[in-house]
Amino acid sequence: MKIKTRLYVIMAMLAVVMVGDILLTVNLLTIPMQKKDIIDKAWDSAYILQQVAPLLSKEETQALAVAMVRLDPKISYLLILDRDGQAIVHSDPQRIGMSFNDSGRLSCARYGHSLQQVYIRDQDIPDSPHHGEQVIDILVPNYDREGRQVGAIDAGVSLNNLDHVAQIHYKILFIGVVVLIIVFYITTHRLYKDIISPLKKTVYAIRRVREGNYHEIDLEERNDELGLLVREFNSMACRISGLMADLKEAHEELENRVKQRTNELAAEKERLAVTLGSIGEGVISTDLNGVIVLSNDMVAKILDRDAADLPGKNLEEVLQVPPPEGGGEARLKENAVVEVRNHILVTGEGKERLVDIVGSPIRDESDKYEGMVWVLHDITEKQRFEEELIKASKLESLGILASGLAHDFNNLLTVIAGNISLARMVTEGSRSDPTSEFLEEAEKGTLQARGLAQQLLAFSRGGEPIIKTVSTSNLLRNSVKFALSGSNVSCEFFIPEKLWNVEIDEGQISQVLNNLVLNAIQAMPDGGIIRISAQNLSLRETNKVLPLPPGKYVLLSIADQGKGIPEKYRARIFEPYFTTKESGTGLGLATSQSIIRKHGGYLTFDSRLNAGTTFCVYLPVSECEREDRNALTYPPAKGQGRVLVTDNDATVRTVVVEMLVSLGYEAESAENDGQAAEFYRNALQEGRKFDAVIIDLAAPNGMTGREVVQALLSLDPEAVVILSSASSTEELALNYREMGFAAFIAKPYGITELSELLHTVPSPRS
Repeated sequence: MKIKTRLYVIMAMLAVVMVGDILLTVNLLTIPMQKKDIIDKAWDSAYILQQVAPLLSKEETQALAVAMVRLDPKISYLLILDRDGQAIVHSDPQRIGMSFNDSGRLSCARYGHSLQQVYIRDQDIPDSPHHGEQVIDILVPNYDREGRQVGAIDAGVSLNNLDHVAQIHYKILFIGVVVLIIVFYITTHRLYKDIISPLKKTVYAIRRVREGNYHEIDLEERNDELGLLVREFNSMACRISGLMADLKEAHEELENRVKQRTNELAAEKERLAVTLGSIGEGVISTDLNGVIVLSNDMVAKILDRDAADLPGKNLEEVLQVPPPEGGGEARLKENAVVEVRNHILVTGEGKERLVDIVGSPIRDESDKYEGMVWVLHDITEKQRFEEELIKASKLESLGILASGLAHDFNNLLTVIAGNISLARMVTEGSRSDPTSEFLEEAEKGTLQARGLAQQLLAFSRGGEPIIKTVSTSNLLRNSVKFALSGSNVSCEFFIPEKLWNVEIDEGQISQVLNNLVLNAIQAMPDGGIIRISAQNLSLRETNKVLPLPPGKYVLLSIADQGKGIPEKYRARIFEPYFTTKESGTGLGLATSQSIIRKHGGYLTFDSRLNAGTTFCVYLPVSECEREDRNALTYPPAKGQGRVLVTDNDATVRTVVVEMLVSLGYEAESAENDGQAAEFYRNALQEGRKFDAVIIDLAAPNGMTGREVVQALLSLDPEAVVILSSASSTEELALNYREMGFAAFIAKPYGITELSELLHTVPSPRS
């Protein structure tokens, strides 16, 4: 079959297909869509009138209905019905007042049913131009301003208009089909005329391709005039295939090389980023002008700045160092490492950091200088740690000194208290002598001074609290008076008579009270009054204000008249090392809070600017009663028996022996534990056994407390050994029985305490 015939057959078939497709589209899609669009517009008009009508007057609604029908001719009418189907608004003003009471309209007007129905107009009016006209009624309910249904809105679309639209489409379709047939005929004729010339050109182009100047041609083999084209193309295909294969191979090789190099660069970049991010030091790279090229995250952390903001900044500006003489290239020409030690940086948050900075030149493969690499080592914490080590060493030395002072002070107090007791024994018989009263007050003073020694021992000991029952009232008064010594601040106490005792480490809580009182003194440099108050408190349940378990507590309050704590510092005052004082360490309140927590208590505060600060301490209550050690019975009870006294202080030995003799005992003294063992052995051999041995562990013989007791017990398993010590009273008071001692008495002590002790042990005879 010739090409011309084929073209006409193909074009005819294509024309039939297109005409059929257009016809189906018009019947199945276009016309139904046009009809649906008209009906949808009628619904929209009804809904618009439904929304607007409650807002308009009747005249305005009438005008609106007329305008809407005029603007959209496809809508036949638009009216508003009352609940009885009477038209109160109509696009045709002459029909206002007419009744439209068919079932569909009444259903919508009375019961609010939106619906669509086919309606025949003016069936009872033969002379009407709309007599027998079929319409589609769109009915929606109508509401007043309060939302109550008052009728219905009716929008009508004439089916005659819809049929008219379909006729118009068919006319257009017919004209289009005729035009299409004419176009197909002309096109087929034109294609036939034009196909020979392209074939010749194609054959010529294929021949050029065979010579090396080719254009891409893709044709199927066929038995017609195009066969020549196929044969020429096939002769060319082999050559093109070879060339394309070579080109493809070269392209793939080049692509693989590029991909491999890209992966290597990406891996190298990732390794560099990971390495810089893993380094614990800050690293900065700069160009010849000192401009930052890159930096790691540690630099941003040290400077408290965003890492993305650093590239492009000047190095001297970021590190806050003066520029070198001669500009940024001066460092590079020196060909040396640059070091800046103990440099202070001010961070973005206003904090100061101490850093060591080291800079080294960067060279490329040709040994040409490209810039500098800088390493920042943050030594702030290291220096702070070293300073704290120095402070700790000083505190340790001070603690040792305090322990020694307390020991000697207690020995001295023992001598003073003993001699005062002996003097009272002498003057007790003369009631008219006022000296007895003076001696009694002096004895009380020595026993009160014991509290100062206990505070020194507590300072030297530290560590976990050693809990015992303590009189809260005495603790509070003694600690506050000790802290107020030498200050220009006075104190007022508000303490109830029956204040509960507490379970505490007396030394550590004294330290807390000292810290709080010293802070109050420093808050009032010009003097003032510190108000100390205490009260009993029972918590029945845990609350958010006091995070303490239910139970009994004693509340201690220390209030000053200072300027108060600024709002910006209140959340940080318990942080270690935070202080606003030039000479402060920032450890006082942090240590106090830690001590109170270990005791199961709670430390808080309330502060007002220019009105002062009040610190509140909550401590758990003890269920035990504690006797007042400063109120000793007098005169002391006397006894009988032989007592051996061992002490490295000759004055202490003398006064203790004198007190024992005054109480009716036979007393001897030994300089050390070895001599005491010898005396005890001799007494056993002579049949004059000692009923008790009072030993001070500080006697210089190199023996431990356990060794001393075991030595005496090996001589006499029934020996009564009493421990006496001027230091570490709390530990010894708790552990003396484990060491083998029968009783313990802490220095300083007077004749009354000595008498009570000797009457509580199994021997001597009394």
